[in-house]
Amino acid sequence: MAAATGTIEITSVGDVEVDYAYNRWVLAQCRGRSAQRQCRTSADLGELLIEIGVPMREARELGARIWSARPADAEMRAARPWEAMWRGTGLKPGTAIMIAFLGPVFVAILVVALFWLLY
Repeated sequence: MAAATGTIEITSVGDVEVDYAYNRWVLAQCRGRSAQRQCRTSADLGELLIEIGVPMREARELGARIWSARPADAEMRAARPWEAMWRGTGLKPGTAIMIAFLGPVFVAILVVALFWLLY
């Protein structure tokens, strides 16, 4: 996710799950509480962790520690051209493009076959 990856850390208040996305968006969850925002620094991440109930000192230390573990593409301002189309499928580019182009052909063949059967 691509930048859609996450980290699970054990804290004094329970397991904290931090998910990263494009354009510096971060989602943090702990014991049913969640918050999301754009984090530009490890201090911003620490503030987000405080918001979900992690004690201040622990949140700032955890934010600084896991900030460097975020995926490199989490800082991308937008997806690269054509990236979202085939990467979102989880398929290889050639397979995704073949399905995208052969899918409508298959549907057209089915429509013609149904037309012949019904009329």
